[in-house]
Amino acid sequence: MAEENNVIAQLSDLQNIIKNRHQFRTRSYDEALAAFKETKVLIYGAGAFGKEMLADLKSHAVPIQAFLDKNAYKINSIADVPVYPPDEASFTLEYRENCLVIISIVLNREKREQIKKYLLALGYQKIIDAQTIRAKRVPYNETDMEPNNEIIEKDAKDLLSALDLFADNHSREIYESCINCHLRREYENALESPNTIQYLVSNTPQNKGTSRFIDCGAYTGDTLKSLISRNTIQVYCGFEPGL
Repeated sequence: MAEENNVIAQLSDLQNIIKNRHQFRTRSYDEALAAFKETKVLIYGAGAFGKEMLADLKSHAVPIQAFLDKNAYKINSIADVPVYPPDEASFTLEYRENCLVIISIVLNREKREQIKKYLLALGYQKIIDAQTIRAKRVPYNETDMEPNNEIIEKDAKDLLSALDLFADNHSREIYESCINCHLRREYENALESPNTIQYLVSNTPQNKGTSRFIDCGAYTGDTLKSLISRNTIQVYCGFEPGL
């Protein structure tokens, strides 16, 4: 009975999200980046994601002051942008309070929050998560980047009926959060499932084995690392257009 009541409540919440979406002014990815043009921007994380964020910001004429990275002693600069440790002595308290730090590392929310607390302790006051900005690049569907009211009304039935496909309350909460964030284009409060495995969970059917693996979207090799930890790979071929 409690489970049934939860489903009814979540269905009502989802109906309200869809119904009231038009009240919110969504900001596109281009608009979000353009808002940083007059800001002193630091990118936390000099890895692959940080480099992607650098390229995006530069393409929107946003000047980047520097990268922050705990391994700065290994890297002098990236694309003529200097790399400093987060506790760089030359960064005054006033500078740290007024600059904007964009955390650009692919980690779960818990670990990103730990980084944020670390930066706050060092005196940085304006901190945002790059993942909440980059999510704005995800199109609403295969033909529309941003959903208008007509599209949402047409899709409302499918969005609501999909709630019944989930087996537990937590999964339905995650789904509701995803719909809410995508319709509003605001991802700061998106829910995440803790302790989940992103790639190749242990019960993935592998009737033919995985001795040969083609990875279309190799990124930094994270899928390969996960694969190696679980299986024996004889041949791996990875494709990544962003390299």
